[in-house]
Amino acid sequence: MDTEKALKAAKRKKRILILAPLLLFGFSLYVLILPVVVSGESMMNTLHDGDFAFVSKTGLRHVHRFDIVVINSKKLNEKIVKRVIGLPGETIEYKDDKLYVNGTYTKEDFLDPSWMTYQKTRLKDKLYTHNFKVTLGENQYFCMGDNRLNSVDSRELGPFERKDIIGRGGFILFPITHIKSMNQ
Repeated sequence: MDTEKALKAAKRKKRILILAPLLLFGFSLYVLILPVVVSGESMMNTLHDGDFAFVSKTGLRHVHRFDIVVINSKKLNEKIVKRVIGLPGETIEYKDDKLYVNGTYTKEDFLDPSWMTYQKTRLKDKLYTHNFKVTLGENQYFCMGDNRLNSVDSRELGPFERKDIIGRGGFILFPITHIKSMNQ
């Protein structure tokens, strides 16, 4: 009888030793990582429709220009993936397809020139990013899709607040041919 109790206690201990780390790992993933599926073509040619990614929920106090972020859009009632272009207090201006931050030209190395030319030709448009100017308030971020001619973003939705940004960076995990860091 005592041997039977000891065996049952050992089995319970073994289950706990196996389940506790698994539960801790699962909880950590829930707290630290946001799974995201890219929907639509607004981030082409950087991210593609259907790309599956794990995005970090940490480090959100340190959002930088050109970070790829996940935003909880209240107006669209969905999570969207965009790139941070403007930071709080800045004046953002696009003029003849060039970005100016507080009057200073800022190069956007992540944009693919051949993709931009293809899109402008396909859509019969002279500019990839139409001219505009906006000044951001405190705690406001201006975010745009990389596929400027096919993106609903801060140009239509207005600036986003820091609390709307729920993830940044991360890795594309699927499809296998797209595996990469999101901020390359």
